[in-house]
Parts: sequence; structure tokens; C-alpha cells
Amino acid sequence: MTNRSDIETGSDSPASCSCHRWLAAFVLLALTVVKPAFAHFKCDASTYDDWLEPTPKAQEGTKVDALLVRPVVSNLSQALSMLQKRNIASLTPDDVKMFLGSKAMPLIPDNRLRPYLVRAVFPTSYPSLEIQLKGDDLYVFAGGLGCVAFSKHPIIVFLDHQPAHVFVRASAAL
Repeated sequence: MTNRSDIETGSDSPASCSCHRWLAAFVLLALTVVKPAFAHFKCDASTYDDWLEPTPKAQEGTKVDALLVRPVVSNLSQALSMLQKRNIASLTPDDVKMFLGSKAMPLIPDNRLRPYLVRAVFPTSYPSLEIQLKGDDLYVFAGGLGCVAFSKHPIIVFLDHQPAHVFVRASAAL
């Protein structure tokens, strides 16, 4: 037999009403416990790297076209070795092919540009890169979203001259 309260709630038995109460209690509990856990998430991944070099007072340079900047994709250990004691190294066309693999030579509108292997620190696997040149200073910035340890990752930049100074920065956000 169905009573009036069962008809109003759409329930056929008192047990199903009890299930709804348990479900509501569980949802409330989840919202009070789980939400704060996400709200207080802390990234413990290392953001230190000895290649990071602070930029002297905010300097604006000329942005290097993104088509002239490529991350090393092959022979990474050799690229890292070449930059162990210096910030930048001149490359031959064969070096570029070795480090870029099938993505070797981008179309370069000006044949006066030369390839350079340059230090960079990646805060994520596929960061956004911004390279600026001001006189003899090259500013390398890599930014990304996520929580992973920063890592050394050389890039190849095509420039009209070899900079004397390279300033490397990296940043990540959650």
C-alpha cells in the first residue's frame, strides 16, 4: 500500500527515501572534504636550475620570430654537453640536422641568419617560448602550465650575430 508521502516524493518504499538521505549526506561530505583538498594543492616540483639567470632590470628587446626558434628534439645529451660551460654555441648546418631531426632547417627568410644552440630551462614538457634580442643580450623565457620539475632543454635560435650574454628565465603556473 502506498501512502500520500510516498506519492509526493515519487518513492514506492521507505527504504528508497533513506537511500536519498544517505546520498545527500555523502554529497555534502564530499563537497566539504574534497573541495578544500583541491583548493590547497601545493606543487612541490623543483623550480631550481643552475642555468636560470636573472634578467637585469626589465629590458625590452626585439622579439625573435617563433619560426626561428626550435627546441632540440634529437641528441639531447650531446646538446646539453655542448652547453655545459657556456650559454651559447655556434652550430653548423649538420649540427642543426642532428639536433632537429626531421624538423631540420626552417625556412629562413634571410641567409645572414646563423644557427646557435642556446640554454633554456623548460618548466613543462611543451612550454611557450619567447626570445628577445637587445644588442648583445639574448633573453630566453619559457612558460607553461603544470607541476613538473624544471629541466635544462637547449633550443636552436637563428640570429644575425652571436650574443655575448644569455639570460634564462622560466615560469609555471597551476
